[in-house]
Amino acid sequence: MNTFSEVQRFKIKCAWLIAIAFNGIFIYAMMQQLIWGKPFGTKPAPDWVLIVSELFFLLLLFFIISIRLKTTIGFNGIRYHFCLFQ
Repeated sequence: MNTFSEVQRFKIKCAWLIAIAFNGIFIYAMMQQLIWGKPFGTKPAPDWVLIVSELFFLLLLFFIISIRLKTTIGFNGIRYHFCLFQ
């Protein structure tokens, strides 16, 4: 039986760079404020805001890494599976 199968991943480099850059900024901010004891910026955010923000951007990066579309075409029809949404 001839079938075609393909897996597509999220390949928008701009989104990758933005997610990685925000993770880097918030990791640096957390290190400076929580570990080194220096406030980050002229009006520093509370520690919990930095932690929650970093968790959000880590989840965003995990989402970008794990999203993929699986497509299979065969004699029985077309099947697709959009990971994380289906």
